[in-house]
Amino acid sequence: MRVAGIILLGVAMQMIISYILSLVLPMFPSLEQSYDEMMNDGATSELSAISLLVVAIGAPISEEIACRGLMLEFSLRAVCPAWRERACRHRARLSLGDASAMRVPPVRFWIANLIQAVLFGILHMNLVQGVYAGAMGLVFGWVFWRSGKMRYNIGLHLVLNFSSYFVGGIDTVLGLLGPIVELAAFMAMLALGAILFWLGTKAGQDPSKASPL
Repeated sequence: MRVAGIILLGVAMQMIISYILSLVLPMFPSLEQSYDEMMNDGATSELSAISLLVVAIGAPISEEIACRGLMLEFSLRAVCPAWRERACRHRARLSLGDASAMRVPPVRFWIANLIQAVLFGILHMNLVQGVYAGAMGLVFGWVFWRSGKMRYNIGLHLVLNFSSYFVGGIDTVLGLLGPIVELAAFMAMLALGAILFWLGTKAGQDPSKASPL
């Protein structure tokens, strides 16, 4: 269920982003031109061994470790004293004591998640990518918090990046059903992926078992 959820989430997110960009970017010609020039870089835009290594493997691993591994961890320590105490105790090899008292309230988690998502968007260093990367960062943060395992984040990021090579083909097939049905299919895929991943994982990360960076 978790793997199926990750695959559906990754493909759906890629297609929804592409669909929205196809509607919004034509309204801003200068942004569209600069974005197209950046994305059509021959080194990474064409499906090849090098692009797969960089885009589908290298980027997911490095970005997830940096953003969901480091940024989210330190954002949690900044906004939640209980999580900061847990990190200090773990680093000092002390007993966590009452682990339930160190749980992060949902509101504080989402504040920390928003911080790392904004930083993730800024790291892309351009407005268009920054906006949708920030939105994706929220989902990546939730996936990591829900499972407590970085491998699901890397898998989701890998599926999302890899599916970018097949946007045209998927759009051609589903586009035959009409734009409304096509968008509805993507949204249904996104919802189903989230539900499957939710059902396949435990509710939240257990501070008594997690290992902070």
